[in-house]
Amino acid sequence: MFSTGQHWMLYSTAPLAGLSFLFQALKLKKPATATLGLIIIFLGLYLTGRGFLGGLFFLNPLFEGPFFVPFCLAILSFSLTYKESPAALPVIGGTLAALLFACFYAKGIIPPTPNKLTIWAVLFFLTENSAHACFISGGLGALVWSENKPDSDIFHRFLIWGFVLYSMSQIIGAWWAYIGWGNTFSWGPRHMSSAFLWLIYAAYIHLRFVQGWSMKRQAAWAIVSALILIITVYGHHLHEMTFTRVGG
Repeated sequence: MFSTGQHWMLYSTAPLAGLSFLFQALKLKKPATATLGLIIIFLGLYLTGRGFLGGLFFLNPLFEGPFFVPFCLAILSFSLTYKESPAALPVIGGTLAALLFACFYAKGIIPPTPNKLTIWAVLFFLTENSAHACFISGGLGALVWSENKPDSDIFHRFLIWGFVLYSMSQIIGAWWAYIGWGNTFSWGPRHMSSAFLWLIYAAYIHLRFVQGWSMKRQAAWAIVSALILIITVYGHHLHEMTFTRVGG
């Protein structure tokens, strides 16, 4: 089976990310871009292999947060490095940190229940975790802006795209919850934290239109919001490590 012994693909990406970070710090664009390309290839293969961990291929394991978020961050890092953006170095650093967590995280999959074997579950995790990667990149980009004060707000685009994707995930998630559990929202920690994060970034977008709300405050909001997101999301991941898993 393709998934058997495939974890070396994941483990190899962390040292590659370390090399890419070093190359980028030394302003060696081509080696940094090449190593990021290898990370994307290896992670893409690894994620595909995860689809077979349950014995039959299905899409849900490809988009599990601890493994899919680093893949998204690697793609964003590749784009930033290629464009020679000042945000490339911290986003590569974020990719490295996410990959180290993925190497530590449980490799098996939580046995899916029937209400999770739907395209709506796939679309939810695809959009939600893509948004998480954008929000994390936005926070890291805001750190660059705070230090260097470039002319353009390099973090704002990440937050806008993250908010669009996250809003889509909330709509898709509500529909998925309705057809799977009979309600669109519950007062559990998973739904409450998702709603809380959406409100944080909705507030960011609206505060930009408040007179006197400076770029410095916007950058600070982006940084703090990213920290809250990381604590919240990765806290859930650590809790889910206690769940029964198969494969891996």
